[in-house]
Amino acid sequence: MNRAKWTSERLSELFQKYNDRYWDGKVPPFLVQARPMKKSDGDCIGFCNSEDGRIVIDVGRHGSDRSVRRTLLHEMCHAADKTRSLSGLSHGYGFWAEVENLLRRGAPFQIGFSEMPGFNCPQLAIPRRFPLCWREGQKFGKKRARRFPAGPNVINITEEMILGAFEDAALDLDCWHIAKFAVGAENGLVDVGLRPVNQWAERLLRRGRRRFENAQACRDSMNCP
Repeated sequence: MNRAKWTSERLSELFQKYNDRYWDGKVPPFLVQARPMKKSDGDCIGFCNSEDGRIVIDVGRHGSDRSVRRTLLHEMCHAADKTRSLSGLSHGYGFWAEVENLLRRGAPFQIGFSEMPGFNCPQLAIPRRFPLCWREGQKFGKKRARRFPAGPNVINITEEMILGAFEDAALDLDCWHIAKFAVGAENGLVDVGLRPVNQWAERLLRRGRRRFENAQACRDSMNCP
């Protein structure tokens, strides 16, 4: 890949092209920059800041032109997502509605690790309300299983082990919302909007919350002077 070709000007032109083609020009104007990411930006290859209307893509960390285009489309889904500030989720239902729109319009986009960080069960996490995303999630789940096959020493995760993980989370986390994502996503209990994937998951989450809050109370009492 000739990274020298990927300038801020070219990315800005592609932003407008994609905006017209896939969003009918409805995504508000954003400043699109091609530059290396700073440590303060986190370990990512691109980000969208809707507050200051800026998209940054670290072109040097992409292996192909296709992956640069894909990252730009990913960040444009964030730019188009009007529910992000309300839900508090960067990849909540609003984001996935934008991905569904891309797939429906035939955009060069595939679901991967960038869309599902922390989710170990992508085939469960995407709601059926997004049928094209759901199908892509099935493909990604199979691809992930091939890439990370279960080893010979497979551990069967029990309900008690999951409940214990919620208790452990209370040692470091003050917010149930974050613990619900951290433990729930890892164990296939919640979808991309943090809603339980089935009745079993809903019951286990209720028990997990009680364990989490009890562990918090115990932690706080131990820290009292």
